[in-house]
Amino acid sequence: MRNRQPWATACLIALILAAAEPAGAQDRPPASLRVLAYNVHLLPDIAYTVAGHRGKAEYRASALVERLAGYDLVGLCEVFDDDRRNELIEGIDEASGSAFYHYWEKKPPGRARTNSGLLLLSRLPIEERHALTYQHASRFVAYGLGADGFAAKGALHARIRIQEDPPLLVDCFLTHLESRSGTARELQIAELRQFIAEHTDRNRPMIVLGDMNVAADDPRQRPAGTERTPYQRLRLGLDHHGLSLIDVWAHLGVGPGGTSDALAEDGGRRIDYIFVSRRRPGGWALAPARVRVLPMLDEQVPEGSLSDHAAVECVLEVRRKERR
Repeated sequence: MRNRQPWATACLIALILAAAEPAGAQDRPPASLRVLAYNVHLLPDIAYTVAGHRGKAEYRASALVERLAGYDLVGLCEVFDDDRRNELIEGIDEASGSAFYHYWEKKPPGRARTNSGLLLLSRLPIEERHALTYQHASRFVAYGLGADGFAAKGALHARIRIQEDPPLLVDCFLTHLESRSGTARELQIAELRQFIAEHTDRNRPMIVLGDMNVAADDPRQRPAGTERTPYQRLRLGLDHHGLSLIDVWAHLGVGPGGTSDALAEDGGRRIDYIFVSRRRPGGWALAPARVRVLPMLDEQVPEGSLSDHAAVECVLEVRRKERR
């Protein structure tokens, strides 16, 4: 060894490391994905007068960077403020060593005054991306300055690569549904269903997350009457192509799991969701393993939390294709 040339020593070390590494280790998918859905309430300054004031927006964006950088997939709603969005993207890039891909869309042509407010962050590569702007929304004539139609609400689709070879892909959909008009929201769900159908395949797992503005049914109470509840209609609207979805909180969560009021003991209404498609026979899947609601409390914010909403966090285990 004493007379070995440096390049030869380096080659020997590389061969030893290659022999120690199991074949195909570089192509293995991650064992699990940490996923977060959160309505962060980062509005343009003018909107706080009609949509609920929450102070220290710049601080809240910087505090979010620290809390989001450890996730693999993050779906954010109400990132309307351009400066705050840039702070989030740049801050997470710096905190993670440029490990994240990000996707958002500018305001589309039309009468909306701002974009969808949706921001998707992924530690895994995004191979395809598509956007939908809902055609139905509450308008000023009926709902005044609080109408959702001032924003171009819609959905984002990102096809994320979990593994290169063999290719493992997952379709992720992030949305923020109508908050004021139940009629408009039902029509948006139909639009979302069609959008999902256009960009999915039964052989790929699917994640749907975001602020749905539909309160989950209380599992302790049986709905009265024969008419389906808004939550049941939401669930049916998201199922398609034979891919039924798991509501991760209903599947694993304990307690009410409310998200509409970060300061309430029960979290208020459960309106923020993470759904994942069920495993198909012979296919690979993302299996819910853990879930929790995070109120994101922060004493530096006068209102007591980083947003009026709480966040939903879950861990999805990557289950390989079953052998036949």
